[in-house]
Amino acid sequence: MTDQPLRQILTKPEVSGRMTKWAVELAEHDIGYQSRTAIKAQALADFLAEGASLTLTELSPLREDVRTKEPWVLFVDGASSKEGSGAGLLLISPTGEELTYALRFDFLASNNEAEYEALLTGLRIAHQMGITAIKVRSDSQLVVLQVRGEYEAKEEVMKKYLAKVQEAIALFDTFEIEQVPRSQNKRADALSKLASSSFAHLNKGVLVEVVRQKSIDQVQVLAIDSSATWMTPLVDFLDSSVLPENKTEARRIQLRVAKYAYAGGTLYRRSYLSPWLKCVTPEEGDYVLCEVHEGLCAAHVGSRVLAKKCLLLSYYWPLIFQDAVALVQKCRACQSAALESHTSSYPTNGRQFAENPFKSWCAELGINQHFTSVGHPQANGQVENVNRTILQGLKIRLELAQSNWLDELPSVLWAYRTTPRTATHEIPFSLTYGVEAVVPAEIGLPSPRTQNFVASTNEEELRYNLDMLEAKREEAAVRM
Repeated sequence: MTDQPLRQILTKPEVSGRMTKWAVELAEHDIGYQSRTAIKAQALADFLAEGASLTLTELSPLREDVRTKEPWVLFVDGASSKEGSGAGLLLISPTGEELTYALRFDFLASNNEAEYEALLTGLRIAHQMGITAIKVRSDSQLVVLQVRGEYEAKEEVMKKYLAKVQEAIALFDTFEIEQVPRSQNKRADALSKLASSSFAHLNKGVLVEVVRQKSIDQVQVLAIDSSATWMTPLVDFLDSSVLPENKTEARRIQLRVAKYAYAGGTLYRRSYLSPWLKCVTPEEGDYVLCEVHEGLCAAHVGSRVLAKKCLLLSYYWPLIFQDAVALVQKCRACQSAALESHTSSYPTNGRQFAENPFKSWCAELGINQHFTSVGHPQANGQVENVNRTILQGLKIRLELAQSNWLDELPSVLWAYRTTPRTATHEIPFSLTYGVEAVVPAEIGLPSPRTQNFVASTNEEELRYNLDMLEAKREEAAVRM
């Protein structure tokens, strides 16, 4: 649907050579002409085509002037539908410049929650721009009167949102909120409906942000003593021989400290897998786990292999195994792709295992029998095992990737090649190149080897690794 003059092109292509060429091009797509009888269906398209949209970067020249006593006006609106939820913002400066913004919520939200999310995001953007005086206009009676204190927030979720709004209001010198009719909030309303509907084919000129987490679920960063972690007692003793006053705790620290070393302001733990493991906080550990399990080259492995992979990357924190278990249990893709039943994987041969009473006994206990053949002793099943693992990785990712399995294949292969295998106890990548691959987690949270990287000697060290690779492959073959 468009208000552009296409009728003449579609019905009378003899106007000019260029018009004829366009008519031929359009004829391939079976486009028909229909007169527009109402403006409602065209409201969003008109708004996008004719509305003035400024991004945050386009408003950067105004930043020096935003700290004015004249208030800015913020129009907000939220919307929720079966296809999703979203919000629209319209921020107008005292001199008339406008900023339009659309938010797409990647979580379930009611209409009231979407209204609050719109308000919070608008205040957050205004504060980041340095605005100190603001007037908010919203068509939500509930939100406006709750913020004013005229309505009481009874639901727990509304109480949390109201508390967040009050924190945001405290950042402004002047704040005012007023309810306006929907007719005066058309542009914000159009943006909210646009973002809450399917936006896979939106014009790329429209700035639409996807919000992954509710505002009330976001942890506020406070200025606290960052050194107060599980590593603090160990660092205090290794660095300055300071022990806790409690004798039992002091004795415990003295016994534990034998496994740790403190160098260059970083605590390391001696390991049986590698020389040193870098000690990290639980928050940093969560980042490493998420990056390895769900990141760019996600492995989606079990909790034990996930924890082992983090240890092989030279990271350590005491709750690494518990955190890995919790992450895998919460991973929707892993749980949905889990096997529905466990079957016996032990090879059986001979009639005594294929006939009654053993066959009936297995059936009563729900044991599925799988018979193997030694007709091809040169085949050890490794190729089938690799293919099965790759297919399982694709199956987990296809929930989000739909039919684009080919685009996900490189990531699945990378995850497979950088994960230690049970048969060899080695990483396929290291058996090929003689060194473990650097994974994305080591970029976000530098590991000891990325911290101590020296470009001038790296090439030489890689060649040494290749010289010693033959012995490593022999050991892997023996274990397999």
